[in-house]
Amino acid sequence: MMKSQFNYSKVLDFINNYDVIKQESNRDNIALLDGDIFLYAICFPKKQTQEEIELMGNQLDRSLDDVIDEMNNYLIDTLITTNCRYYKGFLSGKSFRKDIATIKEYKGNRTQEKPKYFSEVKQYLIEQWGFYQDNELRYEADDLIASWNKLYKQKEWYPVIITIDKDMDQVPGMHYNPRKKEFYDISESQANYLLWNQVIIGDPTDSIKGIEGIGKVGASKILQNRLDHEYKLATIDAYISKYGLKNGINNFAENFNLVYLCNDYFEKIDLTENLHNDIKTVVNNIDTVKEI
Repeated sequence: MMKSQFNYSKVLDFINNYDVIKQESNRDNIALLDGDIFLYAICFPKKQTQEEIELMGNQLDRSLDDVIDEMNNYLIDTLITTNCRYYKGFLSGKSFRKDIATIKEYKGNRTQEKPKYFSEVKQYLIEQWGFYQDNELRYEADDLIASWNKLYKQKEWYPVIITIDKDMDQVPGMHYNPRKKEFYDISESQANYLLWNQVIIGDPTDSIKGIEGIGKVGASKILQNRLDHEYKLATIDAYISKYGLKNGINNFAENFNLVYLCNDYFEKIDLTENLHNDIKTVVNNIDTVKEI
Protein backbone atom coordinates (compact mmCIF):
# COMPACT_ATOMS: atom_id res chain seq x y z
CA MET A 1 0.00 0.00 0.00
CA MET A 2 1.20 3.52 -0.69
CA LYS A 3 2.39 5.33 2.40
CA SER A 4 0.70 8.57 3.24
CA GLN A 5 2.75 11.77 3.32
CA PHE A 6 1.01 12.57 6.59
CA ASN A 7 3.64 12.37 9.34
CA TYR A 8 1.86 9.81 11.45
CA SER A 9 4.83 7.77 12.67
CA LYS A 10 5.09 9.70 15.93
CA VAL A 11 1.50 8.89 16.82
CA LEU A 12 1.91 5.25 15.80
CA ASP A 13 4.92 4.95 18.13
CA PHE A 14 2.71 5.97 21.02
CA ILE A 15 -0.08 3.67 19.87
CA ASN A 16 2.13 0.61 19.48
CA ASN A 17 4.51 1.07 22.42
CA TYR A 18 2.42 2.53 25.23
CA ASP A 19 2.10 0.20 28.21
CA VAL A 20 -1.67 -0.01 28.65
CA ILE A 21 -2.46 0.25 32.34
CA LYS A 22 -5.79 1.39 33.73
CA GLN A 23 -5.35 4.77 35.36
CA GLU A 24 -7.78 6.55 37.64
CA SER A 25 -8.24 9.80 35.75
CA ASN A 26 -10.93 11.75 33.95
CA ARG A 27 -9.33 10.73 30.64
CA ASP A 28 -9.63 7.01 31.22
CA ASN A 29 -12.28 6.76 28.52
CA ILE A 30 -12.21 4.10 25.81
CA ALA A 31 -13.50 5.16 22.41
CA LEU A 32 -15.36 2.37 20.61
CA LEU A 33 -15.11 3.48 16.99
CA ASP A 34 -17.57 2.38 14.33
CA GLY A 35 -15.05 2.10 11.51
CA ASP A 36 -17.73 1.57 8.88
CA ILE A 37 -19.10 5.08 9.26
CA PHE A 38 -15.62 6.61 9.12
CA LEU A 39 -14.84 4.65 5.95
CA TYR A 40 -17.92 5.82 4.12
CA ALA A 41 -17.68 9.37 5.43
CA ILE A 42 -14.12 9.79 4.19
CA CYS A 43 -14.01 7.62 1.05
CA PHE A 44 -17.10 8.98 -0.62
CA PRO A 45 -16.37 12.31 -2.36
CA LYS A 46 -18.23 15.23 -0.82
CA LYS A 47 -20.49 17.50 -2.80
CA GLN A 48 -18.70 20.80 -3.18
CA THR A 49 -19.46 24.31 -4.31
CA GLN A 50 -17.04 26.00 -6.69
CA GLU A 51 -15.75 28.08 -3.77
CA GLU A 52 -15.05 24.94 -1.74
CA ILE A 53 -13.26 23.35 -4.69
CA GLU A 54 -11.02 26.40 -4.98
CA LEU A 55 -10.26 26.36 -1.25
CA MET A 56 -10.00 22.61 -0.60
CA GLY A 57 -9.33 21.09 -3.99
CA ASN A 58 -11.62 18.86 -6.02
CA GLN A 59 -12.68 15.79 -4.02
CA LEU A 60 -12.90 13.77 -7.23
CA ASP A 61 -9.19 14.32 -7.81
CA ARG A 62 -8.05 13.02 -4.41
CA SER A 63 -5.16 10.56 -4.25
CA LEU A 64 -4.94 7.62 -1.86
CA ASP A 65 -2.57 9.67 0.27
CA ASP A 66 -5.13 12.49 0.43
CA VAL A 67 -7.86 10.11 1.60
CA ILE A 68 -5.62 8.50 4.23
CA ASP A 69 -4.62 11.93 5.50
CA GLU A 70 -8.29 12.87 5.85
CA MET A 71 -8.99 9.63 7.69
CA ASN A 72 -6.12 10.17 10.13
CA ASN A 73 -7.18 13.72 10.84
CA TYR A 74 -10.84 12.77 11.29
CA LEU A 75 -10.00 9.97 13.74
CA ILE A 76 -7.52 12.05 15.72
CA ASP A 77 -9.90 15.01 15.90
CA THR A 78 -12.69 12.69 17.12
CA LEU A 79 -10.50 11.12 19.80
CA ILE A 80 -9.34 14.52 21.02
CA THR A 81 -12.91 15.82 21.11
CA THR A 82 -14.19 12.83 23.05
CA ASN A 83 -11.31 13.12 25.54
CA CYS A 84 -10.45 9.44 25.11
CA ARG A 85 -7.02 8.13 26.01
CA TYR A 86 -7.75 4.67 24.60
CA TYR A 87 -9.64 3.40 21.60
CA LYS A 88 -10.78 0.21 19.93
CA GLY A 89 -11.92 0.32 16.32
CA PHE A 90 -14.27 -2.13 14.56
CA LEU A 91 -15.12 -2.94 10.95
CA SER A 92 -17.76 -5.09 9.28
CA GLY A 93 -17.00 -7.92 6.88
CA LYS A 94 -19.47 -10.57 5.79
CA SER A 95 -22.57 -10.65 8.00
CA PHE A 96 -24.40 -13.66 9.44
CA ARG A 97 -27.61 -11.69 8.87
CA LYS A 98 -27.34 -12.36 5.15
CA ASP A 99 -27.96 -16.05 5.91
CA ILE A 100 -31.01 -15.65 8.13
CA ALA A 101 -32.94 -13.05 6.09
CA THR A 102 -35.76 -14.66 4.08
CA ILE A 103 -38.47 -11.98 3.99
CA LYS A 104 -36.16 -9.58 2.12
CA GLU A 105 -32.48 -9.74 1.29
CA TYR A 106 -30.53 -8.11 4.12
CA LYS A 107 -29.15 -4.78 2.86
CA GLY A 108 -30.33 -5.86 -0.59
CA ASN A 109 -31.15 -2.26 -1.47
CA ARG A 110 -27.50 -1.23 -1.26
CA THR A 111 -26.49 -1.56 -4.88
CA GLN A 112 -24.11 1.39 -5.04
CA GLU A 113 -20.51 0.45 -5.67
CA LYS A 114 -17.93 0.96 -2.94
CA PRO A 115 -16.16 4.31 -3.28
CA LYS A 116 -12.67 4.65 -4.70
CA TYR A 117 -9.89 3.56 -2.30
CA PHE A 118 -12.43 1.90 0.05
CA SER A 119 -10.55 -1.42 0.25
CA GLU A 120 -7.15 0.25 0.58
CA VAL A 121 -8.24 2.56 3.39
CA LYS A 122 -10.04 -0.28 5.17
CA GLN A 123 -6.83 -2.32 5.11
CA TYR A 124 -4.94 0.73 6.36
CA LEU A 125 -7.26 0.96 9.37
CA ILE A 126 -6.64 -2.72 10.14
CA GLU A 127 -2.86 -2.58 9.69
CA GLN A 128 -2.01 0.83 11.08
CA TRP A 129 -4.78 1.64 13.53
CA GLY A 130 -5.46 -1.93 14.66
CA PHE A 131 -9.16 -1.94 13.77
CA TYR A 132 -10.81 -5.31 14.31
CA GLN A 133 -12.96 -7.27 11.87
CA ASP A 134 -14.60 -10.56 12.83
CA ASN A 135 -14.45 -13.23 10.15
CA GLU A 136 -15.42 -16.18 12.36
CA LEU A 137 -18.89 -15.44 13.72
CA ARG A 138 -19.35 -12.77 11.03
CA TYR A 139 -20.50 -10.22 13.56
CA GLU A 140 -20.78 -6.69 12.18
CA ALA A 141 -19.07 -3.66 13.69
CA ASP A 142 -22.28 -2.83 15.62
CA ASP A 143 -22.32 -6.27 17.27
CA LEU A 144 -18.65 -6.00 18.20
CA ILE A 145 -19.14 -2.57 19.73
CA ALA A 146 -22.10 -3.86 21.75
CA SER A 147 -19.96 -6.76 23.02
CA TRP A 148 -16.92 -4.67 23.94
CA ASN A 149 -19.13 -2.01 25.52
CA LYS A 150 -20.72 -4.64 27.77
CA LEU A 151 -17.36 -6.13 28.74
CA TYR A 152 -15.62 -2.84 29.47
CA LYS A 153 -18.51 -1.59 31.61
CA GLN A 154 -18.34 -4.81 33.63
CA LYS A 155 -14.67 -4.06 34.25
CA GLU A 156 -15.52 -0.48 35.27
CA TRP A 157 -13.92 1.16 32.27
CA TYR A 158 -15.68 4.06 30.58
CA PRO A 159 -16.57 3.31 26.94
CA VAL A 160 -17.77 6.03 24.57
CA ILE A 161 -19.61 4.66 21.52
CA ILE A 162 -18.64 6.72 18.49
CA THR A 163 -20.97 6.38 15.51
CA ILE A 164 -23.70 8.13 13.55
CA ASP A 165 -25.71 4.90 13.22
CA LYS A 166 -29.06 5.08 15.02
CA ASP A 167 -29.01 1.26 15.40
CA MET A 168 -26.37 1.70 18.09
CA ASP A 169 -28.89 3.56 20.26
CA GLN A 170 -30.16 0.17 21.47
CA VAL A 171 -26.85 -0.09 23.37
CA PRO A 172 -26.93 1.71 26.74
CA GLY A 173 -24.11 4.06 27.63
CA MET A 174 -22.36 7.22 26.49
CA HIS A 175 -22.57 7.96 22.77
CA TYR A 176 -20.90 10.51 20.53
CA ASN A 177 -22.04 11.51 17.04
CA PRO A 178 -18.93 12.76 15.16
CA ARG A 179 -21.02 14.30 12.38
CA LYS A 180 -23.10 16.44 14.73
CA LYS A 181 -20.30 16.63 17.34
CA GLU A 182 -22.84 15.77 20.04
CA PHE A 183 -22.68 13.61 23.16
CA TYR A 184 -25.75 11.85 24.51
CA ASP A 185 -26.39 9.16 27.10
CA ILE A 186 -28.67 6.17 26.49
CA SER A 187 -30.21 4.55 29.59
CA GLU A 188 -31.05 0.86 29.89
CA SER A 189 -34.75 1.74 29.62
CA GLN A 190 -34.24 3.88 26.52
CA ALA A 191 -32.11 1.21 24.86
CA ASN A 192 -34.76 -1.43 25.54
CA TYR A 193 -37.52 0.75 24.09
CA LEU A 194 -35.49 1.57 20.98
CA LEU A 195 -34.82 -2.12 20.35
CA TRP A 196 -38.48 -3.15 20.39
CA ASN A 197 -39.54 -0.04 18.52
CA GLN A 198 -37.18 -1.01 15.71
CA VAL A 199 -38.35 -4.64 15.71
CA ILE A 200 -41.84 -3.27 15.03
CA ILE A 201 -41.05 -0.68 12.35
CA GLY A 202 -38.04 -2.43 10.81
CA ASP A 203 -35.18 -0.62 9.13
CA PRO A 204 -35.58 0.41 5.46
CA THR A 205 -31.87 1.24 5.15
CA ASP A 206 -31.04 -2.42 5.87
CA SER A 207 -34.09 -3.87 4.05
CA ILE A 208 -35.67 -5.08 7.31
CA LYS A 209 -39.40 -4.94 6.76
CA GLY A 210 -40.87 -4.93 10.26
CA ILE A 211 -44.67 -4.98 10.52
CA GLU A 212 -46.07 -3.75 7.23
CA GLY A 213 -48.11 -0.57 7.57
CA ILE A 214 -46.87 0.32 11.06
CA GLY A 215 -44.56 3.29 11.34
CA LYS A 216 -43.19 5.32 14.23
CA VAL A 217 -46.62 6.49 15.41
CA GLY A 218 -48.07 2.98 15.32
CA ALA A 219 -45.07 1.51 17.13
CA SER A 220 -45.37 4.16 19.80
CA LYS A 221 -49.01 3.23 20.39
CA ILE A 222 -48.12 -0.47 20.69
CA LEU A 223 -45.44 0.19 23.31
CA GLN A 224 -46.98 3.10 25.20
CA ASN A 225 -48.00 2.64 28.84
CA ARG A 226 -46.05 -0.61 29.00
CA LEU A 227 -43.31 -1.61 31.41
CA ASP A 228 -39.91 -2.56 29.98
CA HIS A 229 -40.48 -6.28 30.41
CA GLU A 230 -43.82 -6.06 28.58
CA TYR A 231 -42.39 -4.72 25.30
CA LYS A 232 -41.51 -8.16 23.93
CA LEU A 233 -44.98 -9.65 24.42
CA ALA A 234 -46.66 -6.53 23.02
CA THR A 235 -44.44 -6.75 19.92
CA ILE A 236 -45.18 -10.45 19.38
CA ASP A 237 -48.92 -9.79 19.77
CA ALA A 238 -48.68 -7.06 17.10
CA TYR A 239 -46.97 -9.47 14.67
CA ILE A 240 -49.57 -12.18 15.28
CA SER A 241 -52.40 -9.68 14.87
CA LYS A 242 -51.01 -8.68 11.46
CA TYR A 243 -49.81 -12.00 10.03
CA GLY A 244 -51.57 -14.74 12.02
CA LEU A 245 -50.07 -17.12 14.55
CA LYS A 246 -47.51 -19.08 12.50
CA ASN A 247 -46.37 -16.35 10.10
CA GLY A 248 -46.50 -13.76 12.85
CA ILE A 249 -44.14 -15.69 15.11
CA ASN A 250 -41.81 -16.54 12.21
CA ASN A 251 -41.67 -12.95 10.98
CA PHE A 252 -41.11 -11.67 14.50
CA ALA A 253 -38.25 -14.10 15.13
CA GLU A 254 -36.50 -13.22 11.88
CA ASN A 255 -36.83 -9.47 12.27
CA PHE A 256 -35.75 -9.57 15.89
CA ASN A 257 -32.58 -11.49 14.96
CA LEU A 258 -31.86 -9.00 12.18
CA VAL A 259 -32.37 -5.94 14.37
CA TYR A 260 -30.88 -7.11 17.67
CA LEU A 261 -27.21 -6.25 18.22
CA CYS A 262 -25.36 -9.25 19.61
CA ASN A 263 -23.35 -8.46 22.75
CA ASP A 264 -22.14 -11.99 23.46
CA TYR A 265 -18.93 -12.10 21.42
CA PHE A 266 -16.78 -12.91 24.45
CA GLU A 267 -19.10 -15.73 25.43
CA LYS A 268 -18.46 -17.40 22.08
CA ILE A 269 -14.84 -16.46 21.43
CA ASP A 270 -12.48 -16.08 24.38
CA LEU A 271 -10.30 -13.02 23.89
CA THR A 272 -10.20 -11.90 27.50
CA GLU A 273 -6.55 -12.89 28.00
CA ASN A 274 -5.56 -10.42 25.30
CA LEU A 275 -7.98 -7.72 26.40
CA HIS A 276 -5.39 -5.16 27.42
CA ASN A 277 -3.17 -5.92 24.44
CA ASP A 278 -6.09 -5.20 22.15
CA ILE A 279 -6.70 -1.74 23.58
CA LYS A 280 -4.85 1.02 21.77
CA THR A 281 -3.82 4.32 23.25
CA VAL A 282 -3.97 7.55 21.30
CA VAL A 283 -1.02 9.29 22.89
CA ASN A 284 0.25 9.79 26.41
CA ASN A 285 0.01 13.53 26.01
CA ILE A 286 -2.89 14.40 23.72
CA ASP A 287 -1.38 17.79 22.86
CA THR A 288 1.36 16.00 20.91
CA VAL A 289 -1.19 14.99 18.29
CA LYS A 290 -2.18 18.57 17.62
CA GLU A 291 1.43 19.49 16.82
CA ILE A 292 1.89 16.90 14.06
